[in-house]
Amino acid sequence: LLVIPALADIYGILAPEGGTGSPLLVLPTLETHLGLAYVHDPNFTYSTFLHPGFDLRVRSWRLSTHAYFALDDANTRGRAELAYRFFGPEPRALAGVKDGSFLDVEFALTHHRYTSNGFSVTTGELNVEGRLDLERVGPTLRGSFAELGLGIAYAAHRYGGFGTEVNDLLTPRFGFGMYMGHSGYPRGELVAYYDHRHDGFAGGLKSRGLGSGIAGHFGLAGRVLASRTWGLTFDAHVGSAYVGELGAFVRYGGQR
Repeated sequence: LLVIPALADIYGILAPEGGTGSPLLVLPTLETHLGLAYVHDPNFTYSTFLHPGFDLRVRSWRLSTHAYFALDDANTRGRAELAYRFFGPEPRALAGVKDGSFLDVEFALTHHRYTSNGFSVTTGELNVEGRLDLERVGPTLRGSFAELGLGIAYAAHRYGGFGTEVNDLLTPRFGFGMYMGHSGYPRGELVAYYDHRHDGFAGGLKSRGLGSGIAGHFGLAGRVLASRTWGLTFDAHVGSAYVGELGAFVRYGGQR
């Protein structure tokens, strides 16, 4: 309630007339991704990961899988998502879609195996995620957007020879971003975000004093389409660990 309006106010003052960019109104049917991730965490020996994945869209449905394979340790993380879009851009041109706003409900299953540390974590979750193009709020905010996600998850921690421990966690997320480029290429988007979940590589924010570890992690992510078919992504975030990702993606389908 404080951060997004503050960033939107700054954007509304500094952005050029017409905004910094426009959203894509037709999404690809299939997008494949391959990247590298670096994790600096003093509690674990891993540091470098190979990160493949894909997104398959059929009308309002999306099926996604993403994985992390450590190149310097016995550590793997896999995630599958099934989502339904109530409104927003799809892999087909829709008359009612005028901007990048959307609302999704998503079920996800994640399995993270810390083989060299002797335990694993399996998480099931239900999330509702949305984006609002802020041009709907005011004309000087054209080209910017706000994101909000709310959800709940249950995680089962399995320790070799010691049984299983189950706990629940909340998965709220919010962000402020902007589109880059109105037409042609390159074009893309940039978003600054806060993610409250603690079960990823970044964990909870480490700080001095009693509040350490309660907050989630903060990050900056972006994607740039270099042409109609391929582009680059990056994501840098910090919690109790530092995480940086860089990857490339290839798109099949999608026109505008």
